[in-house]
Amino acid sequence: MSKSGFLLGFVSGVAATAYTVYQKLDADKRQDFTDNAKKMVNDVKNRAVDYTFYARDSFDDLKDKVNDKTDEVKDTIHQAADKVTDKANDKVDEYADNKTTQFHQAADNLRNDLKEEDNGKEEDIVIDGGFIHQGSSNK
Repeated sequence: MSKSGFLLGFVSGVAATAYTVYQKLDADKRQDFTDNAKKMVNDVKNRAVDYTFYARDSFDDLKDKVNDKTDEVKDTIHQAADKVTDKANDKVDEYADNKTTQFHQAADNLRNDLKEEDNGKEEDIVIDGGFIHQGSSNK
């Protein structure tokens, strides 16, 4: 509380002194003092506006940089995902081709085995029961 009371008293004293000095000035000096005060207030306003624009421009630049970096990271992630997907697809295709080739090889081997059996196959012996009946009736 004492600091705020001191500050309030200091500002009041400066204002009272300025008012007293202002009242003692002649008309030309009062006009100069008023013009200088207005100029100083306008300069402070202009600087505040300029700094606001500087801050906004800096923020926009920062936002653009963050967006650019975000886009770069997204592109990198998409490229990595595409590479992983391509490699996975290649592996799946390779596996499928390998399994298909193995299936075809097994089918070809089975066909060849069947052909070899057909080629090397002896004729089947067929036993007909009719000759037994013929032999028994002759006796």
